[in-house]
Amino acid sequence: MMRYTNQDAEIYGLDITADRDLVTNAWGYWGVSGSLSYTNGKNKDTGSHLYNIMPLNGSIALNHENNGWINQVEAVAVSAKSKVSTPRHEIETSGYGLLNLSTGYKWNTVSVEAGIDNVLDKNYALPLGGAYMGQGKTMSINGELDGNSNWGTAVAGAGRSFYMGVNYKF
Repeated sequence: MMRYTNQDAEIYGLDITADRDLVTNAWGYWGVSGSLSYTNGKNKDTGSHLYNIMPLNGSIALNHENNGWINQVEAVAVSAKSKVSTPRHEIETSGYGLLNLSTGYKWNTVSVEAGIDNVLDKNYALPLGGAYMGQGKTMSINGELDGNSNWGTAVAGAGRSFYMGVNYKF
């Protein structure tokens, strides 16, 4: 039975972001940007890992701008989530990598952007997505839940996604 009580916990982490200009030439401005994030924590009373903590993750992007055009190629990586909260039956997830592409054009007050996230249509589970309980024993072929867990299946991340947006500044 879960109940709310104060407990001692320790949490620590590191967030790093960086941007670097690479070159400006006849083809425009080129730059790179990236981020890296790590967080960990433990319940000092029970020794269990803390709930809903994102595993090591990062991204790196190549950015290009030329005469109003803005383009980006981004790689995102997330390591496996193996440090889970056992009292809350948190589900472990595998690591994954994604490729995202975007392009756009800016005028004085209007900009248009379009992109594709998860270009390679990678199948992955969200480390902080929780559990999908709808895939119960009556919904499975052999009467077992994915991963032989009585606590559900990890929620899947978005597949290949296309988007487009228009912004107007006034």
